[in-house]
Amino acid sequence: MPKDRIARERLRGLVVLMEERNLRNMERFEAQEKANALALAGADKATQIALDAARDAVATAAVANEKRFEIQNEWRGQMGDQSRLYMPRAETEALLHTVNGVLSELKKAADTNSGRGAGMGALWGWIIGALGVGLVVAKFFLPS
Repeated sequence: MPKDRIARERLRGLVVLMEERNLRNMERFEAQEKANALALAGADKATQIALDAARDAVATAAVANEKRFEIQNEWRGQMGDQSRLYMPRAETEALLHTVNGVLSELKKAADTNSGRGAGMGALWGWIIGALGVGLVVAKFFLPS
């Protein structure tokens, strides 16, 4: 019987050892479960923060793009107005050539008219001078 008792004691020792190991394994498992849960919660939080930042970045980029498109459309409108309202170079040169021709003709006419006026003024001067000379001559030769 002593062998039986020794075997039972050994068996109890093994059972106690197995229960202690089982308890340690359970504690390790629970610690791992908690660590995994915390890691997943942290990863979820980090993922949510990253998604929020990405959404903000996309919204900011969309606003910037919209503003850029508005500026481009305004610039296109200005270029359209410019091409529609500004006179082309060839047309401007033709108009200036015509205006210069008209101005030179007006200058010629003004020169001709001023020459005629000067000539008429000189003619009247000659006429009055001849009448004066005629009166003086008549005064000397005609008896008074």
